[in-house]
Amino acid sequence: MLVLSFREYFFSGPSNEPRIPSSFEAGLTEIGRDGTVCEQSEFSERFLACISFKFYDVSGATRSQVYHELATIGPVEGHATTVSDITASKDNEGRCMIMVFSKITLPNHANLEELSPELQGKWKSALQSLKEHELQHHKIALDESWSEFRNDCKTAKGLIDRVNGLNKEFDRETRTNALHSVGF
Repeated sequence: MLVLSFREYFFSGPSNEPRIPSSFEAGLTEIGRDGTVCEQSEFSERFLACISFKFYDVSGATRSQVYHELATIGPVEGHATTVSDITASKDNEGRCMIMVFSKITLPNHANLEELSPELQGKWKSALQSLKEHELQHHKIALDESWSEFRNDCKTAKGLIDRVNGLNKEFDRETRTNALHSVGF
């Protein structure tokens, strides 16, 4: 279970904007396998952010075995993926309510000790890069949803399309494969 408080890590500053600070990103190796965490902004109980992590195991002992498993076992979209479901609505008083729920899927090497020391180090570096990349997708969903919330859901119909467009742009800009970038 992820035991970090979303309020502490995702909402801060004078207006409690959502954020993912470097201290949280650095601690990603501590995330449990089945944790979902949701937290309301201290600014408003009508903005809710949730995140969960799912891992799939690979066990190859060589680079080519690992790549084969990533391609056959991993998400269709790539080695890791983030799916953000965003719900925007109005409460009984006509006020904007938004919920962002992101599910991040990442690989886990079940037999890390079977890799050479060099590949172990490269795997750990690549996994950290994948985590940071996928968390950025969640942050994009949070930031755009927060902007919509502050705009009182006036353009909520296009919110998901805007988030999807920003995420596609982010992927184009960061096209480098995390595993290749660290020489795995």
